[in-house]
Amino acid sequence: GNATLPKELTLYKIIQIRLIATTISYAIPTAGNVSVKVYNSLGQEVVTLFEGYQEAGMKQLNFNANNLNSGIYYCVVNFGNSTKVTKMLLMK
Repeated sequence: GNATLPKELTLYKIIQIRLIATTISYAIPTAGNVSVKVYNSLGQEVVTLFEGYQEAGMKQLNFNANNLNSGIYYCVVNFGNSTKVTKMLLMK
């Protein structure tokens, strides 16, 4: 049933990336087009993790920060008219 589906776009917080890679977790309430991008502290897009159609439910994407410098990054998930942002601290 739909009991496990979120009522709205949900992006789970990532406090710190201590290692080179982390997992971005989010959930979408219905099927539709999703974009998941990472921006640096200047607001410049550094990577697109996903862009396209997804079924409803819980999603996980691997984010490899190997080629990025230490610092603050923002993961931005867009779904329909909803946008969620979480801050990530990359420490190498």
